[in-house]
Amino acid sequence: MSTSNTAGSKAVNKILEAFEKGNIPQAIAYSTFTPPANIPAYKWTQRNRALAFLQGTGDARGFSQWKEAGRHVKKGATAIFILGPILKKSNQVMDIFDEKTGETQHEEIMECVGYHAIPVFRVEDTEGKPLEYLPLDVKALPLADIAARWGIEIKAGAFNGEYYGYYSDGKKEIVLATDNERTFLHELSHASQYRIDPKAEQAPAWEKEIIAELSASALLYMMGKEGHIGNHFAYITRYAEQAHLSTVKACMKILDTCLKVINEIVEASETQELNQAA
Repeated sequence: MSTSNTAGSKAVNKILEAFEKGNIPQAIAYSTFTPPANIPAYKWTQRNRALAFLQGTGDARGFSQWKEAGRHVKKGATAIFILGPILKKSNQVMDIFDEKTGETQHEEIMECVGYHAIPVFRVEDTEGKPLEYLPLDVKALPLADIAARWGIEIKAGAFNGEYYGYYSDGKKEIVLATDNERTFLHELSHASQYRIDPKAEQAPAWEKEIIAELSASALLYMMGKEGHIGNHFAYITRYAEQAHLSTVKACMKILDTCLKVINEIVEASETQELNQAA
């Protein structure tokens, strides 16, 4: 076994040990990235963004906004709804000092007395000109240099209500709707599996997902970032249940492949932390 694979094995065993102890916190919600994405929904309130995500999209707009983007709503598509505030005068005044003029202005305070529904349409229910989302700060992603070396393009996309990223082996691209480093390493691990296993496409979905997630968890651990373990545990448990296996048994079942995936990444990396771990 190579030294890098030994380091990967140590990291995986440490994580499995944490899983077995059963003291892992529940997964917390992903934090989707705020602009750079040039999507109107990213300027919405957190409540409305959550409503859009719950209705299966990360990019929803009105008719005119889609028209400006060169797209149109498909015939028969149904709108989803976000909430707009209903405001009325509160009969209270706020004094606002203007530093430029040195004057104090009196502004009447408006209060929210309720909400009204605003219809918008999901990007998935439109067609027309391809959307170009502004790029992610790829340099901020750990091990992004490996993707470039493997000829894989990293692109930004909108959350589609199901997943925050995906790897396409056919297109050689990783598409992310989050700047969460865990998500990127998960997709990079998928790419690594496809590199080492020509039959990866035929592997069961639960195997590929657990391999990618456990590999990402180990890579983060090797770089001294252990705060994600609860998230990994919840994700792996969900896929292990699909295979009617316990979390630990599912991890052990794919362990050999997982270590090969990690080894492929470590050997391609110029990252100091991974080199030290190896």
